[in-house]
Amino acid sequence: WMLDYAEALPLDAKLHSKQDAASYHNEYPIEWAKVSREAISEAGVEDEVLFFTRSGYHCSPRYSTCFWLGDQLTSWRQEDGIKSVVFGLLS
Repeated sequence: WMLDYAEALPLDAKLHSKQDAASYHNEYPIEWAKVSREAISEAGVEDEVLFFTRSGYHCSPRYSTCFWLGDQLTSWRQEDGIKSVVFGLLS
């Protein structure tokens, strides 16, 4: 399934941990993927499920099964075209 919206943590959100949302912004997609991986594991369907994430940070590959780079245009524009996907895949 498409595990999206991890990029949508509002910078003015009030977190239960009292941590500043702006400083937690990059950790949020990791936790989002982690909790999804845990749910899949608890359901015992790890060999049956593939989910893909669009947002990520340094530890995201540990929990996500696949990455999707977003809704690019079908042009070669560097800002939002196929060229941006090539750069993303190589990084």
